[in-house]
Amino acid sequence: MDTNLKQKKILMKSSQNQKMKDAYTAFEKNLSTSMFVCILLVLVGEIIYFFALEKQIFLRKEMLAYILRYIVSPFIVNMICWCIWRLVLVKSKDDFARALTALLSMLFIGANILITHNVLTGLYAVLVVVPFIALVYENRRITRITFGATVLVYAISMVIIYFWSENLPNRFVLNAVAGASAISIAAVIVFHVERFTIRRKHLVDEGYQENLQLQKDARYDKLTGVMNYAGFLAMIECFLSIDVKDNVGDDYIKVVENTPIQANELPGDVYLSILDLDHFKLVNDEFGHDVGNIVLERMGKILQQYTGNNMQTARFGGEEFIIVFYRTDYDVAMRTLKEIHDTFGNYYFPEVKKKLSFSAGLAKFENGMTLKELFNKADQALYHSKNNGRNQITVA
Repeated sequence: MDTNLKQKKILMKSSQNQKMKDAYTAFEKNLSTSMFVCILLVLVGEIIYFFALEKQIFLRKEMLAYILRYIVSPFIVNMICWCIWRLVLVKSKDDFARALTALLSMLFIGANILITHNVLTGLYAVLVVVPFIALVYENRRITRITFGATVLVYAISMVIIYFWSENLPNRFVLNAVAGASAISIAAVIVFHVERFTIRRKHLVDEGYQENLQLQKDARYDKLTGVMNYAGFLAMIECFLSIDVKDNVGDDYIKVVENTPIQANELPGDVYLSILDLDHFKLVNDEFGHDVGNIVLERMGKILQQYTGNNMQTARFGGEEFIIVFYRTDYDVAMRTLKEIHDTFGNYYFPEVKKKLSFSAGLAKFENGMTLKELFNKADQALYHSKNNGRNQITVA
């Protein structure tokens, strides 16, 4: 795999991670905003309820005690929890800390509402919501910690209600047991949902990796390790900004090869070289295709060593290869091509008991050329090399 593709995959993965992180950040901000609205709604509800009971509260001292106990104090506690949550959300870069702070803050706010309004029996199961929210993070550790905290906070809430309330709600024990049962049922559901979520994520990752492998197999030559012609055209389409419509179908190759390219769309000078292994047919005929494959594989490995930011390689078919030089000048392109030529030419193949060579043609892209015209230009230079003794490089 060439350096550019590795860099693109790294950048793609980094971009995906950043998008996921942004999605979680947006989720946490929306969640905190929703919780703030809930805190305000609870406050408004308490104020309305207070005015409804005002006629029943005769003593000013009792009125102030009620306001402090059921309106002011719970609101202050809720706002402290919410402000800590918001502060961590804004300041912390640790995703785990942000998630855990959000979930624990919701637990404390829920417990505070439950303790304050313990006569409302429906609130005894309100804490079960938080473990389900924890599933969003798809992190088993966060889910486990959140569920453990839910059990602990619920137990402490029941103890506080039992000893703090002046008048215990009707059927307090029954309501407490019902709330505990709801948490237990939630634990079973969360456990199975978590297993399914992790399994689904694993399958999605597997599918993504298989898709990447299929793309690589479709665009890379398995024997030599360099791109095949289809992969080369796809790279050229993006690299040279060739506008290919989605509906071209079987004419894709023709469209890419025959689209004129303007020089201002190119990243500097572009050179194309076509390489052809000399007397390769004789190698196949005399030593067999297995030995021929060894020769092709060696050529591919050499080309991969030179493939980088300013050079891309592909197998054109059979014993022919393509090299594209870009963001470079003639001297660099020619020097690199000669190095490849010498490296291959100096390699001794024990299978054939001799050294082999290749011929090459080098052509420079000219403004308004199509890819096919550039190929023809390099191909003519290649034929000149082959017709003049082989084992040489000809510049068009």
